[in-house]
Amino acid sequence: MTSEYKSYADREKKRLKDKIAGQLTDICIDIVKQAQENANQASPKHPQVQTGTLRRSITMDVDKDKLEGKVGIMQGAEALIYAPRIEFGFTGTDSKGRHFNQPPYPFLFPAVEVVTKKAKSYFK
Repeated sequence: MTSEYKSYADREKKRLKDKIAGQLTDICIDIVKQAQENANQASPKHPQVQTGTLRRSITMDVDKDKLEGKVGIMQGAEALIYAPRIEFGFTGTDSKGRHFNQPPYPFLFPAVEVVTKKAKSYFK
């Protein structure tokens, strides 16, 4: 392989990786937006938003070198405590002895489903 060809191949590899990283970032942004919209629903089927902490704590992190994207609840956020109960529901007794039969109100997984259904459109 000539040095000229290797240089071209390296540039193209970097260009492609940068493009994929940008598209991955766009996908994560759209998942965050959709999850925030889902968490903000005002209907009889969803609990009433009181402070917006859950919505504000939905965040993302993209590692452009590894081409990995993560969307979830910000570590250390107050919402981290009750976010799984909102997403998955909770039936049982909590640490304070209170009894619950709380149905799930998913916000994060439906957002992933909505965005991944249109994932091919990001790579055109």
